[in-house]
Amino acid sequence: MDTEAYFDRLWPICRSITGNGFRESLNILSEVVPFEVHEVPSGKEVFDWVVPDEWNITEAYIEDEEGNRLIDMADNNLHVVSYSLPVDDWFSFEALEPRLHVHASLPNAIPYQTSYYKPYWGFCLSQEQKSALFSAGKRYHVVIRSTLEPGSLTYGLCVLPATVETSAEILVTSYLCHPSMANNELSGPLTLMNVYDRLSQLEERRFNYRFFIGPETIGTITFLHEWGNHLKEHCVGGMVLSCCGYGKTIHYRQTWSDEHLMDRCVRNYENQFNRAALESDKEKCHVKSLPFTPTGSDNRFYASPGFRIPVGSVVRNLYGVYPEYHTSLDNKSVIDFDDLHESADFVCEIFSEMEANAVYKTLFPFCEPQLGKRNLYYEPCTQKTGPVTSFNHVNALLHLLYYGDGDFELVDIAQKMGISVKDLANLAKTLEEQEVLTSTKRLYK
Repeated sequence: MDTEAYFDRLWPICRSITGNGFRESLNILSEVVPFEVHEVPSGKEVFDWVVPDEWNITEAYIEDEEGNRLIDMADNNLHVVSYSLPVDDWFSFEALEPRLHVHASLPNAIPYQTSYYKPYWGFCLSQEQKSALFSAGKRYHVVIRSTLEPGSLTYGLCVLPATVETSAEILVTSYLCHPSMANNELSGPLTLMNVYDRLSQLEERRFNYRFFIGPETIGTITFLHEWGNHLKEHCVGGMVLSCCGYGKTIHYRQTWSDEHLMDRCVRNYENQFNRAALESDKEKCHVKSLPFTPTGSDNRFYASPGFRIPVGSVVRNLYGVYPEYHTSLDNKSVIDFDDLHESADFVCEIFSEMEANAVYKTLFPFCEPQLGKRNLYYEPCTQKTGPVTSFNHVNALLHLLYYGDGDFELVDIAQKMGISVKDLANLAKTLEEQEVLTSTKRLYK
């Protein structure tokens, strides 16, 4: 898929937590991910929250007394505070100034501001624009052509089915509710599209993959209100994707338990990936696991006491930390599409490690079986006879045999050895074919 072309189409759309901008964007994503569109009516109670009225906007600007447009949403849709009420009136500078929002530390940046749950209207602009365009004692014509009325909240769902019989699911989710920002908005949905595109091409999938895209906070709460019990029963892991296109470190925020299968797969992969990066190029991307915290991304809602659904999150430059965050400077020049694709690689790699994970039990619990007569051990003189050609492979085989008691998972054995779960799974299959090991079924929560 042409990720950059999708970025360019999504960039100018004015999105919010409800409204036609969200729907238009979701329709574009659906060209790759066949989302089923869900509409939840305004006023519906979802736990302690209420789905808000739907907001749509067509125009917003400020003119001076000569009719010159000083601030115009047509130039940048961050100029209007999201969910601003309609207005068409004249104001003195003194009356207007409290509604002109600037960034405290970036004088050339337009800040991103919202007022979803409190009736309000306002504009955002850079400090440089404010200083150059507005003056005390002047009057200004303010126009916001918006509607805030009963409608619905929109979200999209798509299930990519497993190729085997299973009810187990992995959740992949991102947001689509911010206006024109690159890393903090579009990098997440674009990464999700890439993940879907890659997983859909696999010949085998052990899990069903449920893709959810909706507005941040209220969208996830609404989704959990409608699907939370299903996820509690079937979701074996999930990832929230946000801020995936900027930065040389892939951060993985662990699930609430921090010992979930996905957490352990990430930590094992992290050790291998960082070791390889250090050996090859110190400037290469690194992976870093972070502890769970009930702040930040929407993985906290999945972790709430009533659900305890194991969902982590993937970001590169952490939201709220990089200087362009929630400003007009978070634009196309900030992100790197190679970084975005690398984020999708990481997500798919972790899922493949989870798919490869299994529990095995040895059929020879009293001492190890003779590997030589099964052509699984190297010849002492040549070390090149048969399918096993190095002591490392034999070491892995012996680990499988000694930890193969029906309790240890492959990811735990792989962690002890510093190798991938997939590599260990391939060796386990060899032992299974030789009737040395047998696999056991186990569902991970």
